Formats: sequence, C-alpha cells, structure tokens
Amino acid sequence: MTWKQSDSNADGLLNMKEFKTFMKKNNENMKKRWGESVKGTRKEDEQWYGAYNLMTPGKEGVSMDDFHSARDILRRIMAMK
Repeated sequence: MTWKQSDSNADGLLNMKEFKTFMKKNNENMKKRWGESVKGTRKEDEQWYGAYNLMTPGKEGVSMDDFHSARDILRRIMAMK
C-alpha cells in the first residue's frame, strides 16, 4: 500500500522524489509497528535510491521487484557478519 501511495504517476516505478516519499512513509510505518525506525538523511535516501536503481540496468526508477531483490541481498550480507 505504501508503495502505491508513493508512486504518484502510477507507472510502477519510483523516481527519486517518489522514492523519498516512500522512505518517509516506510519509516513512519516502522515506527508505528515497532516503536522505532532508522530515519535516513536526504543524502542517504539519495544514495539508497542510486543503489536500488542499479538493480535493473538501463531503466530509470526503482520497481518493487528491485526493492525486494536489493533487500534480500542486504539481508544475506548482514547474516554473513
């Protein structure tokens, strides 16, 4: 639901502005659900957007599949520590 609310042009991809909206809403949801969340800075959100945007070369924007794939990769990296 948060993804669709953030995708203002309803193209299935989040551009930078939409991604920042998504991150803000996602952090608010996490805080409601667990009582806390890690809120990134504007620069960090831009860096995350850049990283997620690399998931599908040649396509500008972050899809939900890109987001989930990157999240799974990050979870595996964190489990290796």
